[in-house]
Amino acid sequence: GFSQPIQCRIDELVAGTRAQLIVKLFGDDINVLSERSAKIAKVLSTIRGGADLNAEKVSGQPYLTVNIDRSKIARYGLNISDVQKVIEIAVAGKAASQLYEENRSFPITVRLPEEKRNSLEAIKNLIITTKTGINVPLEQLAEVKMIEGPVQISRQDGMRRIGIEMNITGRDIGSFVAEAKQKIGAQVKLPAGYYLTWGGQFENQQRAMNKLMIIGPAAAGLIMLLLYLSFRSVSLSLLVISNLPFALIGGVVALAITREYLSVPASVGFIALMGIAVLNGLVMISYFNQLKDKGVPAA
Repeated sequence: GFSQPIQCRIDELVAGTRAQLIVKLFGDDINVLSERSAKIAKVLSTIRGGADLNAEKVSGQPYLTVNIDRSKIARYGLNISDVQKVIEIAVAGKAASQLYEENRSFPITVRLPEEKRNSLEAIKNLIITTKTGINVPLEQLAEVKMIEGPVQISRQDGMRRIGIEMNITGRDIGSFVAEAKQKIGAQVKLPAGYYLTWGGQFENQQRAMNKLMIIGPAAAGLIMLLLYLSFRSVSLSLLVISNLPFALIGGVVALAITREYLSVPASVGFIALMGIAVLNGLVMISYFNQLKDKGVPAA
């Protein structure tokens, strides 16, 4: 994904993703999550404004699997632990001795070389020595194979999840998410117990907008109270407040000219603009009152 260094770090710290938008799919089965996330990513790729789409990779890691045949090892008088011990020493290694260097000690670990550990044939040809002294290859006692498993399993709030990240260009995040929810709901059916959440800048925007819906009217009421305490007149206070809608016209026109959208920074700018408009009205009416007190007639 393409981003700016500071913005990238802030997004990662605040929202847990470096992209502007992340869709999180929660569920229990990693295979179902992988299948449904691929369908969701395909739907998102068809929506106007989406860019840098990146679905989290969860599968494709090779795993070495050894399934020991109990009936076969019983014929040679072996236990499960006897076979597992040989595999553990060959692959993971086991301390055979200690190396002492002054007042420090280091374990001397014995295991197969790296090229042998990564070779399926070498693992199959591991020699298991029975109690009677017979050497038996591992492939005669167990099924040794490579399978494809998960690369990683991400969890959030105790549940498995897969994230689909993307950036938004040429439109606002709110309308993109609304369209994406409608299309995903119509084209991708989620099993019971599986659900989606939307995060990133969209989540922060929704949270900030909800706070502004409360702070905005509260600030307007506080401004009205302060104006009344200054003028001791409801009509003059309403006159100053009535200037706010006209002040917002310039901000709306500026957004239209620059082709920007009403975001959280833009909302903060509108609040500053409203403060400047109130300040200008307060200064003007205070000056008019001063002229009136001096006896200057109204023109």
